[in-house]
Amino acid sequence: MITILGYLFTIIFLVGLDQYTKNLIVTYIPEGKKLEIIPGFFNITYVKNSGAAWSMLEGQRTIFIIITVLAVIYFSYLLTIIF
Repeated sequence: MITILGYLFTIIFLVGLDQYTKNLIVTYIPEGKKLEIIPGFFNITYVKNSGAAWSMLEGQRTIFIIITVLAVIYFSYLLTIIF
C-alpha cells in the first residue's frame, strides 16, 4: 500500500522533472526552433504560451494562480480524508 509520503514524493518528483525539462528547453533551444529527438516521430519545439491549453485565457495569470491554490487545497483535503 502506498502511503501519503509515497504520493507526495511522486508528485514532487514529477513536478520537479517537468520544471527541469522546461528549463532545459528554455536554456538550450531558441524560441520557435525544433529539436528532433526521434527522427520522423518525436520533436520538441520551443513555443511560448502565456495562457492555458491552446492559449485560452492568455494573459490571465491571476486566474491561474487562484485555480492552482484552490486545486492544491482541494487535493490536500482529499488526501487527508483518504489517509
